[in-house]
Amino acid sequence: MSFKKSDFIFLSLFIVFSLIYYHDFMNAAPQNVHIWRQTDCLSLTKHYQEGAPFFEPEMHEQFGDGYDSGKSAGEFPILYYTVGKVWSLFGVSYWSYRVLYLLILFFGLFSLYRSLQLILKDDFWSISLPLLLFTSPVFAYYGVSFLTDIPSISFVLIALYFFTLYQFKERPKWLWFSMLFFALAGLIKISSLIIFIFLGAVLLIETVSKFKTLRERKLFQHLKLEWIGFSSVFVVIFAWYYYASLYNAEHGFKYTFNDIHPFWKMEGEAGTQVVAKIKDFSSMIFFSRPMLWLFFFIGLFNLINFKSQPLFSWLANVIIALGVLFYALLWFPLLGVHDYYWGAMVVIFLSTLVPFIYYVKETNVALLKSKKLRILFSSFLIINLIYCGSMISLKKFSTDGLYPLIGNHETVSLMRWFNHDHQTNTMRYERMRPYLKEIGVTENDKVITMDDETFNATLFLMNRKGWTGFVPLTDELMKDYIEHGAKYLFVDNPESLKLDFIQPYIQHPVGNFEGVQIFKL
Repeated sequence: MSFKKSDFIFLSLFIVFSLIYYHDFMNAAPQNVHIWRQTDCLSLTKHYQEGAPFFEPEMHEQFGDGYDSGKSAGEFPILYYTVGKVWSLFGVSYWSYRVLYLLILFFGLFSLYRSLQLILKDDFWSISLPLLLFTSPVFAYYGVSFLTDIPSISFVLIALYFFTLYQFKERPKWLWFSMLFFALAGLIKISSLIIFIFLGAVLLIETVSKFKTLRERKLFQHLKLEWIGFSSVFVVIFAWYYYASLYNAEHGFKYTFNDIHPFWKMEGEAGTQVVAKIKDFSSMIFFSRPMLWLFFFIGLFNLINFKSQPLFSWLANVIIALGVLFYALLWFPLLGVHDYYWGAMVVIFLSTLVPFIYYVKETNVALLKSKKLRILFSSFLIINLIYCGSMISLKKFSTDGLYPLIGNHETVSLMRWFNHDHQTNTMRYERMRPYLKEIGVTENDKVITMDDETFNATLFLMNRKGWTGFVPLTDELMKDYIEHGAKYLFVDNPESLKLDFIQPYIQHPVGNFEGVQIFKL
């Protein structure tokens, strides 16, 4: 791959965007919303750093093997394993984790830029469109988080680049590279495969009909090879998740919840409440309001303008939009607060803007090269950059300050509350590590953190194995946990100390750290 002047321009702008977003963030602990899933990922990574075999993922929560282990599998653990091995060489740090994800993010966006160069043959738009995608707060924020949602989208972008190369050069190796990265994307987050399913639908249409989706020719011209490639992706993904289900059944512990949550199962006012949360919170972390309107109007234009564009472009606009809608309906109740679920839907960016820009290139190239349009688009890009930077700042640490581009008071208030609660309450457990050594609670001692409703948040932050309050604590559970090695009880909610069943277990206090009371069992 040879590098050109435009490559260095793209790299330079990516660095500028990254510095704006991440200059004070790369070594930050898990932040804000979704401490639950973030610490699940970190817990798995920590056990790989300590030597867990690749095919035996494990975490701090000891719900497996009858309360004797944390063995449980979810998504394919290649990223957790990779970071774990980096940690084993250079020491545990959030920085190395986020840097690896930043590199994946860069190669994803760089691949999109290279794909657009092949399609549009215009440096300005090839550079600007990936950077505009980079102004999605959910894409930028979770791109360097500990979750696999956005890395999986980055792998999809890499897969699309190789698929584009395959279309232009018709060499089988590019198809296989594409399938490799689609498989990798699906292995680490199966919901990222909306575009892959769309391409599979085009493959099916072209197989059973005479439609030429690229006007002059069909997209797929070597059907046997292409069907083998697409089928292999499904086989590989199925093989892993089948193994994971057997592994979880063997150990009796499943930390992921892959069941759908369709909107039609909601009751009462739940639907109205979710819509309000989407309006006032999660949709604002997806893209800025102007971007959402842009998607709507351009998508509508693409839909009604089907005669003036290749069938492939029109199908992309329709099928990917339907895929995003179907995904949203299946997980609708979670879209109000769980903003990382919006990560899979950023593909709507590709299915609306890219076909539209290609249409303009084919019908009015002078407009596409117009200085006025480029200045206008650059201004729009900068506004969205500032918006995204403000949203990331708000999600990171902010407890005060003004956010005029965000504007929505509900969003700002909610983020500030999460930040305050996180720093004041959750992060106590990481800050107490030196204190635990002082009072004799070793890293080998198993503990119970009864007020933590997640699987691993407090356990990972303390780096102690044990049990949380994910399953509400009872006298019977206390006895079971003690029988399986629990030595200390941690209580951070004073109301918990008033429970009748807990009284026999709080007779031997050994410490108090920022309101977290510690009892020897």
